[in-house]
Amino acid sequence: MKKMGLMLLAAMVLLCYNPIVHAAEADDHGMTASYDEEEVERSIITDVKEVKIEQVGEAYIPNNPFSGNLVNNAEVFYRLKYRVTAKKKDGSKVTNMPVVAHYSAAVTGVKITGINSSGEGFIEIDVRGSKSYTLYSTVDGIRSNQISTTQRASAYYQNPFHCTVYIVAQESDYTGAKVAVSGITDAKFKSDFLADVKINGTGKADSGKYIHWNGNGYSYIDKPTTATGTEATAGRTIAVDNNYIPRDWVGGRWKRATVNISGIGNRVAEDKGGGIVGYKIDIFMGTGKNTVKTWRDVDKTVRLISVN
Repeated sequence: MKKMGLMLLAAMVLLCYNPIVHAAEADDHGMTASYDEEEVERSIITDVKEVKIEQVGEAYIPNNPFSGNLVNNAEVFYRLKYRVTAKKKDGSKVTNMPVVAHYSAAVTGVKITGINSSGEGFIEIDVRGSKSYTLYSTVDGIRSNQISTTQRASAYYQNPFHCTVYIVAQESDYTGAKVAVSGITDAKFKSDFLADVKINGTGKADSGKYIHWNGNGYSYIDKPTTATGTEATAGRTIAVDNNYIPRDWVGGRWKRATVNISGIGNRVAEDKGGGIVGYKIDIFMGTGKNTVKTWRDVDKTVRLISVN
């Protein structure tokens, strides 16, 4: 009887134990496991199904490129901004996720901002000159649509330009005593006229001849000529810093930018000046003080139109 009782007890223990073993094995295989709610939420957030990239606003010429000089060989850097968004498999938006940018060689600088709590990430790129490029993004390994385009030359400068004016000084506008000058031996000129010739570069003497200040002395010239060899012309000519607005000798010829100055009109970067540094433009107004009597120096928005 004792032996039979022990066998019955062992059988009962075995029957009670087996279900527990099977349940544990099921948990190990993920069949019936119970997950923490926070862990479930995390798995959904990274469950990316669709990624989209689209341009925001228009291209502009930045204050500070991501790398390199703003102008090189008459080409400027253009900056473009793209928005990256993504959706999860349940159709809700992805938030707080990193973004990866994939781009072609024409893109020379990149800034990436991951998708934020509002569901938006951003990719900013710099492209040198009017070049074709491709761009797409990935979020959690899922690829977006691809952007394939050619950047146009026309774009606004992010920074305004301080605009001043210059002229061909006209000796008849001045009253000072006439003095001799270095470089010209057959005539004398009014001293206050000569001071303005130094500032503006060129003057028209009472004799009708043009004189030019070369940094060391004066000489006669046939006509007011710019640094790029053109004749200075009111309504067209401006002096610029070619590190900011293209005016360069490239491939055996001059390449000059045409820009639109807000409220003034289109002008061509033909000239330079010792005081024209950085975001500054000197606008040629013609001959004599009358051409600038109503002018006031002002900051203006500038758009690059073309480089030819």
